[in-house]
Parts: sequence; structure tokens; C-alpha cells
Amino acid sequence: MAESQALIEQGTSTLAVRVFAVIIVTAILAASLSFIYPGFISLLSGGTYSSGGAIYDAIYVVLTIATDVLYLFGGGVITFGAILVTIRFIQLKLKDHINHHFLPVIYQGT
Repeated sequence: MAESQALIEQGTSTLAVRVFAVIIVTAILAASLSFIYPGFISLLSGGTYSSGGAIYDAIYVVLTIATDVLYLFGGGVITFGAILVTIRFIQLKLKDHINHHFLPVIYQGT
């Protein structure tokens, strides 16, 4: 009971709200673009798409664009983490290139 109250008191993360807002705005723009330019749908599907009506097309575009935005966001998070790890590794190696920082003392032979 106390854990659920703590979660309620924390509120919502602004980053999460921004990510959801970007996904929603992108999906709505893509859905409106699918009404204006029907060839946009075949561009997304690679030519294997068969239309099921305007609403079906809009739902297909919204889900496809939302998935693509999530993939791009996930790739950005992974790339950002890899860059941070690489920078930290280079900083440690430039600081003391002989000492193995990530090995316990037992394996260093000291």
C-alpha cells in the first residue's frame, strides 16, 4: 500500500511525456499525410500493402510510424550509452594506461 502511494506521489516523468508527445504528433501527421497522399502508405509498407479503407489506412500508418519512432528512440539511447561508455574508457586509459581498472586486485598480480 505504501509503495503504490509513493509511486503516485512521484508524478510523471517529463521525459516520458515528451517522448509520448513526439510519438503522438508524428503519428497524427503521418495519418493526415496518408489521407492527402495515398502513395505514402505503399512507401511505408514496401509495396506489399493492400488498402482496407481510409480508416484502416490511417490506423496502419499511425501504428507503423509510432513503431518506427520507438525504434529510432531506442537506437538513440543505445548509441548514447555506447558513446558514454567509450568516452569513460578512453578517459581512464589516458589517465593510467598500465593499470587495469576493471579487474580485481587478485588478477592484476599485485
